[in-house]
Formats: sequence, structure tokens, C-alpha cells
Amino acid sequence: MADPVTAETLMALITAKRASMGIVVDDAPAAPPDDLDPPADAVERMLAGTANAVASSRLQRRVEQLIEQRDRANALHCPAGPDLALVDLVHRGHDGFIPFATRATGPWQGLGCVPAKVLRGLFGADWLTQELETDAYFSMHGMFRPGYYRHRSTLPELAPSLRKAQHVRWLTTCHVDLDTYNVGMDAEAGVAAVLRAAREGLVPPPSMFSISRGCWAWWLLRDEEGHGPVRAWPSTVDRWSTVQGTLHQRLAKLGSDPAQLHAATCSRLPGSYSSKAKRRVAWMACFDDEGKPFVYT
Repeated sequence: MADPVTAETLMALITAKRASMGIVVDDAPAAPPDDLDPPADAVERMLAGTANAVASSRLQRRVEQLIEQRDRANALHCPAGPDLALVDLVHRGHDGFIPFATRATGPWQGLGCVPAKVLRGLFGADWLTQELETDAYFSMHGMFRPGYYRHRSTLPELAPSLRKAQHVRWLTTCHVDLDTYNVGMDAEAGVAAVLRAAREGLVPPPSMFSISRGCWAWWLLRDEEGHGPVRAWPSTVDRWSTVQGTLHQRLAKLGSDPAQLHAATCSRLPGSYSSKAKRRVAWMACFDDEGKPFVYT
């Protein structure tokens, strides 16, 4: 008759089984003798409890990570300099071109355009970020080609810009420019009002905000296959324009600017210094309860 299995021996068997499953437990007892034949059901019950504990621990860590990501994403970000990563997030590497411009010296000056696919390679390029330091703008949508004619303001490293509505190849967002200062509100109050309108179902939850003297609300777009921006086919532009008009009407009380609803519009570059607001342009991304950004088809 086999010797009775002690608690110490049973725990040693469980530890050996855990090790074979890749589960590491501190302060584990020594391995059991080879000739011991323990009750299988006792071992399996203990292993089931261990597996549940491990799964619960992993789930808890994942929930904590998602909460941390959501809180960090929904926080207001104030870059110390021009933030081209935000431009890349809006354009998402399409095969078009992104015009840049500045009003640092007063009049509008086109600096040239950058292929969206190579924008990441310019992160930290001093020759570009220095030009974008003050009152800098970028095109919200991608153009199908660069311009033909260079101007005095065109940077030697860039191709000349082409920025007209009929030249748009990619629609990246729906957007409204809220001049909240015209209706007695600061920019932060405008952001809160848009989020309240989304909670009440008047508008979809925005993907991002750009904040300076007023604020922009952006709704990122993707195609039906879930990729990148949306091609600007005539029928697509018609639907997009209808959505733009609806967003403008529903947010008109917040100072929505009708002059910025077209597809060739430019927005202030996050991180650049706004001479009107006397501060750098801040931004805020909005994530759902699962930590995913709001993106629309």
C-alpha cells in the first residue's frame, strides 16, 4: 500500500506541474519523489485555482494599463515646440502632400509641402522646426501633388505648396474651428461644451482638440476597410461637406467659423507659439472606455 500523501508532498507536486506550465511561484517546496503517485484530482483542483488566480492577475494589470492610457490620452498636452507627430497622426502616411505655412512676420507665407509618407523622417529636423516655431499652420487634408512655382518663402528643402479644394486627394478629418472668444468663452470652456454636446448626442465624440485662443475639434476619418484617411472622390466630398455643415450648425453657438469648413483649410500646428493667444498651441486626444481613439468611417 502506498504511503499517504502529506501536504508538503502535494504542494511539491503542484509546484512541479506549475513549472511545466510556465507558472513561477516564489518560495516553492522541493520537487516530489519520482515514485510517488498522488491523487490526481487534488493536484488538478489546486492547479485550477492557480490558473484562475494568474488569469485574474493578468486581467487586473490589463485594466489598470487601459485606465492609465485613457487618462494620459485624455489629458491636455502642451508641447514645448512644434509637434509634427500630431500632423502625422492626422494624415497617417497617405500618398499625398501636406502644405505648411507661417504668419510669423505678419502676411501668410507658404513654406512648402512634405510628402505624408516621409513626414516621420523630419521629426526633430531643426531647419523645419525653427521655421514652424511661431504662428505655424498645416493643411488638414492631403493634396494630390506639390505646386509648380516656388515663392520667396518656400524653403529650399521643400517642394512648393499646392493648396486648393479641387486638389485634395485625401480627407483626413471632419473639423470645426470654434472661435469661442467671440461668444464670451475661453478655449477650455469650448472643449468642455463640445464634450457635453457629444454626451447629449448632438455630435459624435471628437477624436482630438487643438487649443489656442479658440479651439478646433477634429473627427478622424478612415475608409470602409479601416485604413488611413478617405479618398476624396466627388461623391465622398459631397457627403463630407454635408457632415461639415451639420457639425457647424450644431456647434454654431460655440462660435463655429463657417470660413474654415472647406477641404483646403489649414489649422495651427500644435506646439507652435500663437502670437494672438500668447501661448503654445495645446492638444488633447479623446479615447473611449477601452482606450481606443474615436475614428469614423
